[in-house]
Amino acid sequence: MRNYRSPLAVIIPESVDDISLTLRVINESGDAVPVVVYGGGSSVTGASYGGAGSIIIDMTRLNRIIDINTYDSLVTVEAGAKLRDVENKLNGVGYSLRHIPQSFNYATIGGLIATMSSGQYSTLYGNIEDMVINMEVVLPNGNITWLRNNNAPRASTGPSLKYLFIGSEGMLGVITKAVLRIVSLPTSTIYGAYSFKTLEQGVEALRELMIKRIIPVIARLYDGNEAALRFSANEPLLIISFEGYYDDLVQSLWRRLMRLLGAMVENTWGVGTSRIG
Repeated sequence: MRNYRSPLAVIIPESVDDISLTLRVINESGDAVPVVVYGGGSSVTGASYGGAGSIIIDMTRLNRIIDINTYDSLVTVEAGAKLRDVENKLNGVGYSLRHIPQSFNYATIGGLIATMSSGQYSTLYGNIEDMVINMEVVLPNGNITWLRNNNAPRASTGPSLKYLFIGSEGMLGVITKAVLRIVSLPTSTIYGAYSFKTLEQGVEALRELMIKRIIPVIARLYDGNEAALRFSANEPLLIISFEGYYDDLVQSLWRRLMRLLGAMVENTWGVGTSRIG
């Protein structure tokens, strides 16, 4: 086989059948051709870059939001849909994925699943693997299949095939559609920033929160160097937030946080609240 400095071809499918046909043709050629699935291209590892002699499948035209089911709290989307577009559409009807990774503006749903994405709200709502209910995939031989026969929240019969594809980075097939959990937009939020004398104190504070099941929506602890770079703080800094649907419950969690932090906190950098609706 000849050596190529760039990919052999870029395929831009407009349907799942186009992907199926592409993989069938590659298989029938008899050549060992690497296939790279390209979503939003936001990967910082270079995994979405098509190497020499590969064929790239660009998913960006498979970007439909197929169904928003507010009764069952599910959304069905094509894998090339951008996360920001899905989130904006959901927000318009009072719902959210609550999945906000650093790549929010660029990442596609399929890319999030294929790379086992984690977001800023994952402490409370979980990671992408906790949101995926079902997937349609195209297998390497071109066969198209859904991984489950229904979209029930949970099944106890047989292995959960979704875990073969979540984090697989395209090795086992092409993710083409996904059914994901959604939640109503929270209406009450409290947030704050606190510094500690040492990073170890901050880690211990977070450990106690998790043990006591006082679960924030955001909990980000920065060491002294990163806190100085980002916030001009000279000490380890904790950014933390709680959210929910009832002011009294959110405030109760916050009071528990304050009692737990106690004498460990060196300085309070700010506290705020917000309410939607």
